[in-house]
Amino acid sequence: MKDTKVDKRKLFGYAGTYIMSVMGAGYASGQEFMQYFISYGYKGIIGSVLVTIFFAWYGYEFMDIGYEIGSYSHGDVLKYLCGKKIGTIFEWILTVFSFCVVAIMLSGSGATLSQYFGLNQQVGTILMAILTIVTTLFGLNGIVKATSSFAPITIVFLLVVSVLTIIINPDGIVESGVVIEKIGLPKPAVNFFVSTVIYALYCVLPNVPVIAAIGSEEKDRRLIRISGIIGGIAIGLCIIIVNFAMLTDIKDIYTHEVPVLSLAKSISPILGIGYVFILLEAIYTTAVIVLYGFTTQFAKPGTKKYTIITIISVIVSTFAGFIPFSTLIGIISPILGYIGLIVLIGIIRRHIASK
Repeated sequence: MKDTKVDKRKLFGYAGTYIMSVMGAGYASGQEFMQYFISYGYKGIIGSVLVTIFFAWYGYEFMDIGYEIGSYSHGDVLKYLCGKKIGTIFEWILTVFSFCVVAIMLSGSGATLSQYFGLNQQVGTILMAILTIVTTLFGLNGIVKATSSFAPITIVFLLVVSVLTIIINPDGIVESGVVIEKIGLPKPAVNFFVSTVIYALYCVLPNVPVIAAIGSEEKDRRLIRISGIIGGIAIGLCIIIVNFAMLTDIKDIYTHEVPVLSLAKSISPILGIGYVFILLEAIYTTAVIVLYGFTTQFAKPGTKKYTIITIISVIVSTFAGFIPFSTLIGIISPILGYIGLIVLIGIIRRHIASK
């Protein structure tokens, strides 16, 4: 009889890497939730439920595609899904935007340290840049080891802050609808459904190289599929709960660059300090994963060329990261999300063609 057991250590390691690739500055800070879900009022709650399904599906798909084509390059994945010509165009567009996402992560670290400790934003950006370079130079194995262990810690901390916030002020959720209409938060799309779709694509696409690499290097196809689903569900459930928590105090936090940090600090200064470090490691892991995907487009890991490109890329990203955090998210993420709609069509076409 065939053994149907899966390696749980690998299962949660792969799922953890997927989770941390998405939980970057915009996610863990709550800034993305503010723009993509809460700006639509109560409809955003429906969006956060739908995005859970999208994340589980994308995790399954991209890990499985990596297994099928045996490649970690987002260029190979895009050509497989969209055809050679369109895939090549999107390969270079995504390469540019991957660089922009690294800049968002570095900017997020600066905003976090500035908001809580009053440090100059550039100091936090530079410190995160140095840490990102060092980790990325260790290649995929080093990245998986550095990121997967952080996933459960980040999720637990997010949930603790969110649940305590909801318990303290549950009435704030009821009042939030009226507040949101008055403050007029910027919306990235024409309605909550489109916003949900482009948000999921924006989060996943820059991380395709690492997600696909897991599939290409793992021999157990069932294991990687389950890992993608579990990771996606965990990402989505956190979004749902954190959204409810932010709704309880939206009138006080909507102007903050890092709104979830404000919630943690309002509960307890100790919890606030703890969340600073949780947020920084979430930023760190996404910066490392996206930078790896960007650099591997130009050089093979472990080579001198890989090292040089990694260092130069982070230096340039550091200067771009001096732009305000919320501004970067508001400009870059919607564009990347809309580009991802073409990739979504490619995924659907893949299934139609297989049948």
